[in-house]
Amino acid sequence: MVTLNLKDRASEDLSLRNMVSNIFKAEEFQNSNEVLIDFTGIKSISRSFAHEYLQNKTKQECTVHEVNVPSNIQKMFEIVERTKMKPELVRNNEPLEIGVPQ
Repeated sequence: MVTLNLKDRASEDLSLRNMVSNIFKAEEFQNSNEVLIDFTGIKSISRSFAHEYLQNKTKQECTVHEVNVPSNIQKMFEIVERTKMKPELVRNNEPLEIGVPQ
């Protein structure tokens, strides 16, 4: 198992989607079956970063765990997860009528 410190790899403010690809391209992901991502010192995270992070995490061949995640960061991950689970209520930019078969 290898630990990757996000503050050292990126910044204390995680805001840009492209930061995520740099993190997941790190050598630690190539040479380990399990990677711990350490959020120590991280102050903020954007919704776009959180979304991209969760997408990349699921694509990894190794197991990825987060440690020392501040509560505000955890809340953002939860918000992104909840939004992914919402049913699609609009198709082709037209609202669906609830209860009417399509």
